[in-house]
Amino acid sequence: MYKPVVILVNPQMCENVGMAARAMMNCGVSEMRLVAPRENHLSEKAIAASSGAEKILLDAKVFSSTRE
Repeated sequence: MYKPVVILVNPQMCENVGMAARAMMNCGVSEMRLVAPRENHLSEKAIAASSGAEKILLDAKVFSSTRE
């Protein structure tokens, strides 16, 4: 059985990445991939916006392009 993966391409704001992590946690999805994020997904703002989903942010894989 496959588990879903959330891929955010060129996310603009770290707070949005944090809120996406929170939504993922609420739905039982744990794998996040970020493609060329503009801001640091581990910033204080992102962590605060994740509301307890820090593990998803810490485990997120970052890529420079969608080809990767």
